[in-house]
Amino acid sequence: MYKIKIKYTDGDSNGTSREESFLEYDWQDADIAEENVDRIIQHYEWYSSAHNSLCNKTFAKPSFVNEKHDKSFALKLDNGQEQFYGAFWIGWGQSLESAQVVIDFPEKSPNIY
Repeated sequence: MYKIKIKYTDGDSNGTSREESFLEYDWQDADIAEENVDRIIQHYEWYSSAHNSLCNKTFAKPSFVNEKHDKSFALKLDNGQEQFYGAFWIGWGQSLESAQVVIDFPEKSPNIY
């Protein structure tokens, strides 16, 4: 099973902190999980360039961005369907540091003898 780990900076007027979190979804197919990491990065680059006047690079709006709520985008699920997901790493004082696929090893029940 695969999960996506997000590392981001969260900050306010009192300072910043580095945060780490996992998306609530998991995937059996590593290729689909990797495609979603690409979507996360593309969405972040587009959103940052579209909403930051200091950014001197412009990115095309990806087709998987929600038309009504541009902080959300479609994640691809193992069954081929898509589910919109709100990017918690986008906001005032927040910035994406990395997104990566990790293997999730479910905890095994202890052997009882």
